[in-house]
Amino acid sequence: ISAAAALISTSLLGVLIGHWLAKRFSPEMMDTAAGTLLLFISVMLLWDAIKLN
Repeated sequence: ISAAAALISTSLLGVLIGHWLAKRFSPEMMDTAAGTLLLFISVMLLWDAIKLN
């Protein structure tokens, strides 16, 4: 039951934060921010993979 409650609460939190962000920022800005964040994560993962070798 605790795992189900955690899943429901984190999903609800994600929906509420997404709704709040969508009201405050334009879709173009959200696309740019998401792309920048994904690029940053990709570079960090690549950097970590190179350091392991």
